[in-house]
Amino acid sequence: MIVDEVVTGWGRMGMWTASEYYGVVPDMITLAKGLQALYAPLSATVVKDEIARVFTGKNLLDHVYTMGGNPISCACAKAVIEYIEKHNILDEVKRKGALGKAMNERLEQDFTCVGTTYSTGLEFGIQLVKDKKKRERFTNEDAVAKVLTEVGLKNKVLISSFYGLIPILPMLTITDEEMVRIWDTVREGLREVERRFL
Repeated sequence: MIVDEVVTGWGRMGMWTASEYYGVVPDMITLAKGLQALYAPLSATVVKDEIARVFTGKNLLDHVYTMGGNPISCACAKAVIEYIEKHNILDEVKRKGALGKAMNERLEQDFTCVGTTYSTGLEFGIQLVKDKKKRERFTNEDAVAKVLTEVGLKNKVLISSFYGLIPILPMLTITDEEMVRIWDTVREGLREVERRFL
């Protein structure tokens, strides 16, 4: 099993990997964004020992040297690990995830244009619908997205919507106040969506 953890890995779920969160033991994991907190180019592919042994000796993967072992990127990743451990970021992600989940659930209760919400660690989604019972999507999703973006920009909060879903993936170090500001802005955007489109 191969698991892509480019987005979900490195603490986003309140554990080092989403695989750990879900109790999955993959054969191979890809990591990137959280690995170096986007400060330097670095990604990793982690494999089980039996797979790694295949790529030794004459089977060595010598095409991976373009950015392999970059000392600045590796130092950055080391600093990220140390920061996460020193500041108990994984526990904070769990706590902040519960805060985000509660705010998501309130949106689902308060707005007819919210079909359902998703909350796992610091990864959230808000499904936008024209008809809550049928979960029917808006036919003019681009116009809905534009309204959300306009409200976000007015409040200096970037809100995007793709295929009827507002994704929210804050930095692991986000404060409670910043989270409330994001959800307050989303709430304002949803009010405007309902005013214009429902």
